[in-house]
Amino acid sequence: MTGSNVDEMQKATLIKRSKRVAFMNVGTSEEPSYVRMQGFTSMSESKSPTEYSRQYMDEDTERTDVVGYATQIAYSFDRHSPFSVHEKLAQISDDELTGSDAHVDIVTVDLFSDGSQKEARKRTYAVIPDTTGDGTDALIYSGNFRAVGEAVKGVASSSDKWQTVTFADSTQEIGTLTVSTAAGTGSGNTKVTVSPELTEGNKYKYANADGLEQPAYDEDVSVLTDWDGEADIKMATGETIMIVECTQDNKARKAGTGEVTAAV
Repeated sequence: MTGSNVDEMQKATLIKRSKRVAFMNVGTSEEPSYVRMQGFTSMSESKSPTEYSRQYMDEDTERTDVVGYATQIAYSFDRHSPFSVHEKLAQISDDELTGSDAHVDIVTVDLFSDGSQKEARKRTYAVIPDTTGDGTDALIYSGNFRAVGEAVKGVASSSDKWQTVTFADSTQEIGTLTVSTAAGTGSGNTKVTVSPELTEGNKYKYANADGLEQPAYDEDVSVLTDWDGEADIKMATGETIMIVECTQDNKARKAGTGEVTAAV
């Protein structure tokens, strides 16, 4: 996560609290928009483990195992307006929303992890409001986020210096495309064939794969070039082309590479 293991404290790096950052979905489940949770004076996570303790007849020492968790995050923020994260939480509290209307999806990102894609966990929480208006300066909201279901481990990436993120589920593996090429029509063009066939509702993207990693499932691939699945692509013989099948909102579903054969 932070490079090779170091077993001497003086050779290790202290990780600051500011390097673990949370993002809330202020969009929809179909079109999520994860915005950085700013203005919070407290976001302290409590695991609240459930223990199973027992002592066996032939042993003198009691045994204890953790058999579950009731994870919650105590929060407090100074309300800023307009700011989508604060507005969403304030609405839940002020309008006393209940059930799934009081659920939010939060992605927690470890900015101290290696690589441009950072280790992240996504989880649905029920917002449990507590107090509003505590203090005489800023309008302060506080309460707890309580876990609804298990966390999903994945990776997060950002194109705006971690003001927003896209999340890719690392537990779901991306599908495989078989990519073959042949000389196309016109000098420097290659004709690309992909199997299996394109899934209905999806589309293709492509890129020169040299120096690129294959995207993770659900990773945003909007920076790649659109391809209609039929037109010749201009690329040099010997280069490697990567074809990605993705959803209409550019979330990767399948990917494959092939060595290019182009027309002379």
